[in-house]
Amino acid sequence: MPHYEIVYEDGSFGVANYADDDEALAATQAHHERATKGQSSILSEPNAPKATRIVKVIRYDEPPGDLHESQTLSEDEVNSRLKDLVAGASADGVTDLRALAAGIRDLSNPFVAGEPHDSNYEAEGEELALPWA
Repeated sequence: MPHYEIVYEDGSFGVANYADDDEALAATQAHHERATKGQSSILSEPNAPKATRIVKVIRYDEPPGDLHESQTLSEDEVNSRLKDLVAGASADGVTDLRALAAGIRDLSNPFVAGEPHDSNYEAEGEELALPWA
């Protein structure tokens, strides 16, 4: 069953499972329409927060949070990333070990820091075309 990252207008996000793209788009479109009408996110719950507009839906074949679940990478990948990390943590012939250590820790982190409407995961997914966009 595919996993779908839903990115909201305010930059928040969630992951949901749907049988296929059609079901994912129908559900997210219904939520988006509630948001454009100022309705709550859950119609059956009167105290639910207002729905938030959806700006992006991304499909993943595997859970995006499981990207490095095995906590392993190929040696070539590690060497490539370490070279980039050392370069990014160095200036004037000095390497900031705290920055380097943080970068190494992040090698196993499935999340990425990006712009508010970007994916929050390092995993590769496929962005769906939104019928309301």
